[in-house]
Amino acid sequence: GIPGLPGMPGVPGKDGRDGLKGAKGEPGDMGEMGDPGEPGHPGKIGPRGPPGSKGLPGPMGPPGPQGDSGDYKATLKSAFSAARTIGSYPRRDHPVRFDRIITNEKGHYENRYGRFNCRVPGIYYFTYHVT
Repeated sequence: GIPGLPGMPGVPGKDGRDGLKGAKGEPGDMGEMGDPGEPGHPGKIGPRGPPGSKGLPGPMGPPGPQGDSGDYKATLKSAFSAARTIGSYPRRDHPVRFDRIITNEKGHYENRYGRFNCRVPGIYYFTYHVT
C-alpha cells in the first residue's frame, strides 16, 4: 500500500558525552581601554633635590613715576649743629662728644660716639665756638 502520513516529531534525546579538548586557538584582537581607576594613597615625601639652574632675567618693568623737581645741591645735604653743656673738659686724643643736638640733618652725626659720617660727597665746613 501507500505509505502513511508522517508522524508527530519525537521527544529530543539526551545530551551526549563531552568531546575531547580541542587545540589552542589564535589570540584575539586587543579590547578597548577601560575607565581609569580611583587615585591611590599618596606616597612618602622623597628627599629634597638639588637646586635648579638660575633662570633667565625677566623683562624690564615699566618706568616709575617722575620724581619731584628740585635743586640737586638743596636735596643732597648733610649738616649738624650741637652743643656741649657738660662742664668737664673732653679727654685728650678722643672725639669731642656733644650732649645737646640742635640739628642733625639726615642723622649723619652720632652723638653717642662723637662722630660725623660723611655720606654725601662734597666740601664740608666745620666751625666751633668755645666759651
